[in-house]
Amino acid sequence: MQGREAAFDAAILGAILFLVVATPLALGSVHPLVVSILEWACLALLLLWIVRSVWVPPPDPSPGPEGGAATRRLSLFGHPLAATGIEIPVALFLAVVVLQLLPLPASIVRLISPSTAGLFEASLPGWGTPQDIDFGKTGSFLLGPGHDGVVKKIISSPGALPIDVTTTSSSFRPLTIYPYATFNRLLVLLALFALFTVVVNTIRSRSRIRSVVRTLVLLGFGLSVFGILQRLAWNGKIYWLVDLDEGASPFGPFINHNHFASFLGMIVPVAAGMMMDEARGVLPGSRRSSASAFAFHGPEPFARLILKAFIVAVMIAAMVFCASRGAVLALGLALVFYGGSLAMRGRVGRGEALFALVLLALAAGLSLWLGIGPLAQKLQAFGSVENEPSLLARVVGWRYTLRIIGSYPLLGTGLGTFSEAWRGFYPAGTSYIWHEAHNDYLQLFSETGLAGMSIFVAALAIFAWRYLLPGVTARGLNDTYAIHGIAVGIFAVALHSLVDFPLQINACAVLLVVMAGVLIAHRRRKESAA
Repeated sequence: MQGREAAFDAAILGAILFLVVATPLALGSVHPLVVSILEWACLALLLLWIVRSVWVPPPDPSPGPEGGAATRRLSLFGHPLAATGIEIPVALFLAVVVLQLLPLPASIVRLISPSTAGLFEASLPGWGTPQDIDFGKTGSFLLGPGHDGVVKKIISSPGALPIDVTTTSSSFRPLTIYPYATFNRLLVLLALFALFTVVVNTIRSRSRIRSVVRTLVLLGFGLSVFGILQRLAWNGKIYWLVDLDEGASPFGPFINHNHFASFLGMIVPVAAGMMMDEARGVLPGSRRSSASAFAFHGPEPFARLILKAFIVAVMIAAMVFCASRGAVLALGLALVFYGGSLAMRGRVGRGEALFALVLLALAAGLSLWLGIGPLAQKLQAFGSVENEPSLLARVVGWRYTLRIIGSYPLLGTGLGTFSEAWRGFYPAGTSYIWHEAHNDYLQLFSETGLAGMSIFVAALAIFAWRYLLPGVTARGLNDTYAIHGIAVGIFAVALHSLVDFPLQINACAVLLVVMAGVLIAHRRRKESAA
C-alpha cells in the first residue's frame, strides 16, 4: 500500500508543479481556450486526489485525551481534511456569486438592485410586465434618440423577419448584468478552489514543500533569463513566433510586462529566503556559523551560496529591466517591512546582513548593465503626477469605479462584469473601454458589492492573522527564510493589486493559490508537531 500511496502523491505533486510552470508559459493563461484547459486540469487534479483517498487506506486515528477516541474531524473516505479557517468565507463568497446568477422575479431584482432593474427596463422594453417586448424601442436604447433608423428598417422590411411572431419578456432575471461573464468567472474560482484544496491536503511533508520551493525558484530564474534575452533580441513577437495585438507591452511569456513583474515578485522573496538559509549556516558572524566557516564547512556550501545569490540578482535585474514600477515598489515595500521586523527582533546576523547588501549591489550592477532608464523615468513621474497620463488615468478610473459601487452597492454588477458596467459610466475623454479597474480590490467591490467585499475582507483577515503574519514573524520548528519568503511574496502581490490587476491573470492567481496553500500546510505542520 505504501508504494501505491507514494505513486499517487508523486502524481499529484507533479500535476501541481506542472500547473505552476505551464500557466505562465501559456502567455499568462488568459486566452479562453487556455482557461478551459486550466479548469479541466484542476478538475482532473481534484478527481485524482479523491481517487487516492478511495484507494489508499486512511491512517489509524490517533488516540484522544486520556486514551479515548480522537476528536471527530471532517474527513474524506477516512482521510482527515485540513481545516484552514477560511472554508466558510469561501463558501459564502461562492454563494454570493451563485445568487448573482439565480433568476429572480422583477420585484426582487428591483428591491435588491434598483440599478440592475433600471438597466433591464431600458434594454428590454416590457420587462417585468405582461406586455410584449417592443423591439422598435431597442434602437433608442442602443444608439440614442434619432439613431434607431437601422433597427426600424430591419423590423419594417417585409419578409425579412417573422414580424408577426410576438415575444413576451420573462419577469425572471439574474442580478448580474452579464450572466455569461459571471458564470465563466465562477468556473475559474471553483477551479482555483479545487487546486487550493488539493495543495493544502497533500503538501504536508518537508520534502514536498522543498520541492515546491525549488520549482518556484527555478521557474523564476528561467523566466527571468528568457525575458531578458527576448527583450534584447526583440522582433515584435513573444517566443519570437506569437503575434501580439496592438497596444500590448510584453515581457517574457506575459502579454503585459506588469504581470510578468508581479509573477516574478512573488518568487523573488522565496529565492532570497533560500539564499539567506544558506548564508545563515556558513557566513562568519551569522547566528549558526563559526569563525573558521570555510575550513569547517568546505567549499561546497559557499559555491551553493554564490549560485543562489546570482539567481536572485538575475531575477531582481529582470524585474527592473521590465520597468514595472508598481511591482518593483510593492516588492521593495514588502522586503523593507520584513527586513525591518527581523532587525527589530535581532534575528539577522552581521554576515547575513553584509551578504544581503552585496546581493543588492550585484542586482543593481546587473540592472544598470541591462538598462535602468525606463524604470527610472517612470519613478520620476511620481514627482509630477499631473503630467503622468498613466497615473491620471488610474485616478479617473478609480473615481468612476466608485460610481459603479455607489449604483450597485449591495451585490454589485456581477462577478467578471466590470467592462460591461464601465460602458454605463463612460467618462468623457476616455479613448477605450476599461476591462479592469487597475485595482483588484475596487473591482471586486464593484462586481460583488458590499456582501462579497465583506466576506473577502473577513477571509483576508483570517488568512493574514493565522498564516501570513506568523509566516513572517514566527520562530520554531522548520522556521526558514524560504518559508518567510512565501509570506513576503504574497504580501508583495497584495500591495501590487492596489494599482494593477495581477490577480485577474490566471498564471498569477494559480501561483498565489499554490503559495498560500503551501504556507498554510507548513503552518499546520508546525502546529501539529508542537
